[in-house]
Amino acid sequence: IYLTDSVGSFLSVLYSVESDYISHLTSNESGDTLYFLQSVDNSASFPSIMMTTINNINPVVVGSLPCEHNQLKQFKYANGNFYYVRNQTVVEISNGSLTTIDDNDYNDAVTISNSGTIHRAYESSNGIWTISNSGYSVGGWLQVRDLDVSDSEGRIYLWRINNGGQIAYWDFNTNTETVLF
Repeated sequence: IYLTDSVGSFLSVLYSVESDYISHLTSNESGDTLYFLQSVDNSASFPSIMMTTINNINPVVVGSLPCEHNQLKQFKYANGNFYYVRNQTVVEISNGSLTTIDDNDYNDAVTISNSGTIHRAYESSNGIWTISNSGYSVGGWLQVRDLDVSDSEGRIYLWRINNGGQIAYWDFNTNTETVLF
């Protein structure tokens, strides 16, 4: 895990391991605390939830996920809780307790607004991709793989697969999508 300046020109190693598997970097709203998952391999082990802060850059274990690393599609931190997508189920970890948020659709990604609204990206049985609580719906091969909500902009940013990867956003105010890359 590297730190960079605003234009990406200065790199410094924040954390490195030789044989462990690191994935799913997420942060708190202010960006001063980072969370990521670490496990001994990508298949049979349950990943540890690691935390590092600006004041203490040495990561510490703050919990673990009760599933195998290779079953995870998404891991997020929001409003004091952890959220993850395991297979197609969205789960919340709050004060050590697990709550299933949704297991009825083909969930692939999740993000949470500052107000606590949970947005899920899922594919319905007819091939339509939808982001819940947003108005976003699109058909075809546009598989949504990651989401991040920006409350201040009124947008959800998404990474989707379409002949490679695309980065786009859905604007809540105009109900329009803009492809950035």
